[in-house]
Amino acid sequence: MIDIHVESDETLDFVQNTVTSHFLGKSTILLDKVFARVQDLFEGRYPGYQRSDTAYHDFKHTCEATVAVVRILDGHIKSGKFPAVSSGDFELSIAAILLHESGFIK
Repeated sequence: MIDIHVESDETLDFVQNTVTSHFLGKSTILLDKVFARVQDLFEGRYPGYQRSDTAYHDFKHTCEATVAVVRILDGHIKSGKFPAVSSGDFELSIAAILLHESGFIK
């Protein structure tokens, strides 16, 4: 089990491993790209935006929240309960959590 207090590389690995364990043969390219762009946004490498300067609503928090959402989705998928989570649902959920603090970027 991954610690919720993770580095960005560990978070992306956890997302990729969870996706591929539930959706055999599913590419993680979309999530890889979203993750990289959001990281660039928070670190000031996205054109027209400054580096995140908030004490809490930062990329570390975003990674922690992403791990939490992946754990929730993983548990729900493993439970087999309705509604089923499709690979598209999974991707949208991860994209949403990765972007959830982007409004704090100047």
